Amino acid sequence: MNAKKFVMELGEIPIDVRKMRHEGISDDYINDLVNSYQIKAKRSSSVTDNPIIDLVNNYDVTKLQIGMIGFDDRIKNIGEYTFFGRFEIDHLVINTTFGTILMIENGSDHVLYECAQSGEKFLDALVIAAGFLEKRAMDDKLYDDQVLTCKIAEECGNIAGSPSCVDFYKILLGCDS
Repeated sequence: MNAKKFVMELGEIPIDVRKMRHEGISDDYINDLVNSYQIKAKRSSSVTDNPIIDLVNNYDVTKLQIGMIGFDDRIKNIGEYTFFGRFEIDHLVINTTFGTILMIENGSDHVLYECAQSGEKFLDALVIAAGFLEKRAMDDKLYDDQVLTCKIAEECGNIAGSPSCVDFYKILLGCDS
């Protein structure tokens, strides 16, 4: 998936504003959530062979939160890694040699998880994860359904290109097994 399609698909994720208000969620929180998925293009645009670099360079993704994932305001190249985002305090990076997406420990180059085999596959999996997280947020039965959560994590890991990626999506989605 390219950056433009990713932005478009995130903007189409249904958010049940009426139900959120009924549940007592503040209008400020609801507006922030809705706006986080309505990503605006930056003035300048550049095209690279990596959709994650295109996403960060061409769109304002600084308010986008997908579970514990956030995006940086700009790309940073340090050694063998291109830094583009965070998973809580740890870094999300592109390995410049292989193109894989990794989560590395903050303050080191220790790889914690493989997230995807490519930028395209990472964005493909993230759209699935984001949609599931939004559905689950307002549905107690779905929130408590660990079997389904783990199934979606496995689906995301397979979409990301490798069974070794499944553990990352289990953490992202909150799969306990």
